[in-house]
Amino acid sequence: MGTMAARSDSSQKFYIRPFRPNGAVWRLLMIVTCLVLGSSVAAAGGPPFVMTWGASSNAPAWNTAMHLTGSRIGCSGAPPSCIRAVSAELRHLSAGAVYMSIPLTPSGMTSAAAYSAASLTMPQLVELDIDDFVAQFNHIVSSDKPTFVSDFISVVKSKNPDLKFGVTLYETELTGAGNITTMLPQSVRDRIDVVHFYVAYRQDGPNIVSYLPQIHDEFPNAQIMGGQYAYDRINYANCKPGSKAAPCTAVQEIQLFENLFDAELSDVRSGVLGGLEFYPGYFGAEATMPTWKSARGCAAGQTAACIANTQTMRAYVRKALSAP
Repeated sequence: MGTMAARSDSSQKFYIRPFRPNGAVWRLLMIVTCLVLGSSVAAAGGPPFVMTWGASSNAPAWNTAMHLTGSRIGCSGAPPSCIRAVSAELRHLSAGAVYMSIPLTPSGMTSAAAYSAASLTMPQLVELDIDDFVAQFNHIVSSDKPTFVSDFISVVKSKNPDLKFGVTLYETELTGAGNITTMLPQSVRDRIDVVHFYVAYRQDGPNIVSYLPQIHDEFPNAQIMGGQYAYDRINYANCKPGSKAAPCTAVQEIQLFENLFDAELSDVRSGVLGGLEFYPGYFGAEATMPTWKSARGCAAGQTAACIANTQTMRAYVRKALSAP
């Protein structure tokens, strides 16, 4: 994908919203369209677009092996410090772009104006986004939350119309009473440029074939990034939704991760997805991941197993992404 700013969204706009094909038909339509319009990574002959959260946390050899071209960071500080953080990330990318998550708050909106201006002289800052969008949306202090979001997007693009606005979504937010379509009218969803989509529960991974058409239907102008949790989440989340659901076994955790990774990598190479995104970083530095310090991040006495499972997943990723 190169950088997101350089990719055409024409394949995303091909889909005619009133017609809702099933996952297999939709995927075929998208692949054919990408090939015809020449917008797919596969057609361009380049490596898939890959980014991690915090490229600076990765071992340099891993950034090279994975052909890392993007870094996503979160920053809630003052604009000067966050702009320095963007510059720091760029030093760890031979060529690429930075995606910055900021708070969906009045102060975040004020900072967005500064970032919009800064992006004119720092074109590697290609996106401002809202991580955990639904949760942040629910905490907006406003009588008209959709209008607040629309105004926020306008500020993001106030100085640089090409600066993208993105959101992070999870599969559990696509359906049910609190789903994204009940929160935002179509007019606002049409203004979202990128959806960073993560499957929160391992056993939901096979449903990616139905999630992607739905996301595209609800965000017709957005590029979709395939989120990947390439680390041991056995103690963090059950294998499937539900308070009575059991955690994944180690075998399930690794196999279900690999299955979703394979599916999304295939979708990136065919142009259905814009790229792969990994959370967290620390590729090649798994033992230093902060998540192991919390009780929820890894069960007591299991740190070595958590690290080993994570390294197994990442070795699988490295092998796939290093292949010619």
